Amino acid sequence: MFPLLLVLFVLVAAPVEAQPKALGTFGAECDAPSWSSFGSLAEWDDFAAAAVCSRDTGRRWVLQLHGPDDVDDLRPHVSEVRWRAAKAGLAPHVVALTLREEWYEHFRHGLLRSHPRFGVYRTAGVEGIDAIRDWLTVQHAGIRQRWPGVPVAWITTFVNPTRAYGDHLYAPLPGGVDVLVLDPYATAGQSFEDWPEQVFAHAVAVTSLPIAIVPQWFAQPGTTFGPRPDLSAGFARWLRHDRVIAGMGFTWASRPGLVGLRDLPDVRAAAEASMRAAGLIR
Repeated sequence: MFPLLLVLFVLVAAPVEAQPKALGTFGAECDAPSWSSFGSLAEWDDFAAAAVCSRDTGRRWVLQLHGPDDVDDLRPHVSEVRWRAAKAGLAPHVVALTLREEWYEHFRHGLLRSHPRFGVYRTAGVEGIDAIRDWLTVQHAGIRQRWPGVPVAWITTFVNPTRAYGDHLYAPLPGGVDVLVLDPYATAGQSFEDWPEQVFAHAVAVTSLPIAIVPQWFAQPGTTFGPRPDLSAGFARWLRHDRVIAGMGFTWASRPGLVGLRDLPDVRAAAEASMRAAGLIR
């Protein structure tokens, strides 16, 4: 699969001349920067509008599947979403699929307590993590079966197949993943080397998958997360890594509780300057 995935992500970047890596932004908006050749859609977004955007601009999409919680087999749901995408003219412009995101993080923060399958497990234990991994492995296989030819991406903060570093850092890779998407955001007081760099380096060491990284392009008032110009150089440097095939910054447009890159001119300037210095954009 590895050569095929590289071809697919080169196609993602094709609308932007001479960019060595595919660069995108989270969000369904069509007004993204000229260097952003792909965006993201949730399964409830306006597929017809996204298809028009793709026809007009060449923009491609990572589509996030969700589906109901109370089913064992998501294949019928995947087929239904694929049918809607085809009807809207969107299907040819979908370059990757993901089944939600950050499952382990949501579990550990108690956000899956009402989930009919995973709510029975202790959030501090590893049994729930293993149950999520096993279930996702089955669902990823179903996605590949019902939507063949499109890579399956796994969005997570970090990946770690061993409990040697403590149960809280146990994050095994599910089966059926074609692209590993990592979003390790530095908190206040952390440098790029303190956390994101360690996550990326560990993923390179313990997996053989192509990697997409998520630069930290948002402000979240009231939390310790936020964009800092000093992080931009580190993300740009890792975007040049041989194992990294794409970058997908979070996020472009603002949304409730988040300020996106579009409304953070200083952060955008720093990000673009770093990517330009690294030869990633013109």
